[in-house]
Amino acid sequence: MSKYLDKNISKIILIFIFLQPIIDLLTSISINYLHLTISVGIVVRSLFLVLIIYYYVFIRKISKKQLMYLLGILVFSLSFIIFIYLSKEPMGSNIVSLIKYLYFIILLILIDSKDLKISKRNLFYIALIYILLIFVPRMLSFDFNSYREGNIGSVGIFNSGNEINAILVFLLPIYLTNLLKEQSLAYRLIFFAVMAYVSLLTGTKVLLFFFLLITLIKILPEAKKLSNKAKIASLIGVGITCALLVILIPKTNFYHNIVLSLEYNNINSFKDIFSYNFLNNVIFHERLTFLVNNFNIYINSGIRSILFGIGLTSNSILLKEVEMDLYDILITFGIIGTLLLVIPVIKYLISLNKQDKDLIIGTIFLLIVSIISGHVLLSPAVSIYLIIGLKNRIE
Repeated sequence: MSKYLDKNISKIILIFIFLQPIIDLLTSISINYLHLTISVGIVVRSLFLVLIIYYYVFIRKISKKQLMYLLGILVFSLSFIIFIYLSKEPMGSNIVSLIKYLYFIILLILIDSKDLKISKRNLFYIALIYILLIFVPRMLSFDFNSYREGNIGSVGIFNSGNEINAILVFLLPIYLTNLLKEQSLAYRLIFFAVMAYVSLLTGTKVLLFFFLLITLIKILPEAKKLSNKAKIASLIGVGITCALLVILIPKTNFYHNIVLSLEYNNINSFKDIFSYNFLNNVIFHERLTFLVNNFNIYINSGIRSILFGIGLTSNSILLKEVEMDLYDILITFGIIGTLLLVIPVIKYLISLNKQDKDLIIGTIFLLIVSIISGHVLLSPAVSIYLIIGLKNRIE
């Protein structure tokens, strides 16, 4: 067993990463069709976490520094569980949240960069699978809504729109770079159009904003290399594209959701855009309100809870997640839990300049998504991509 793992651990990690869209697909089926309480994603990712711990701790023999850090995480985790139990708060939801927290931090610490061998071409194919599993189900009308109520948006056959959007934000720089390298103009235009449609289809501001931003980042440098004749043709193409967007955007889920949000929150004039009401309710969907409420509970909960967190509940009442990862981590796992996660992230961010340019862009944007709309650090389906961005070295 140990010899097999030594020889094949990089292949196992690669296969696991390639299976991410399929795992997310099966998770969606298990939740939406089979109504299982434990999804396929939780089972498969938990088994992978156990395998990584077993291999790197007991076979590869990690360094003393890594071992001490893991012991610190273990002590914190046991303390968190004990304090939640003593507080008589529900254990189930808090333990699930702890596992999601541990999934990212343990994989980040343990997986050796030398064993993380995934090419940009492979990441392009993964992005393409996600995009097609949103696009095709929508075309065939068996897709799921991104939202529970009010707003509309398609997430294809997947379950969580926020998670899929975050994954695509990370993969978009690589996706667009590979499209630009394709010889066939028709191929490039078709798959660019599909991605543009998907960014409008999900109905969220995050994916559309980063799609437009990343497109500008990737296309403008390429445009400078073109001949004058090609530049004129490109400008005509851009003009036609802009005209089509003006016609099509009012018919999209994104436009519907923006109009609905503006009307609901009484944003009736240009000056209202600069109001706190617009910032909190339209841009952040009340996240700032939840942040203030949860932080007040946290800061008044006593020194023990400030250090180790209050968990997901207060007086057995489930707190509304802020959906801004750092704040959710601070409130749930306290100062100690936050530092344990942030320190290794900062360590790898410092050496990010050695990384591939597209992975740098994807990683930075994914961290921004984590800060402003969450569903990254505490979402195993997404956090694995942040690990790729921080540790994968593409030659």
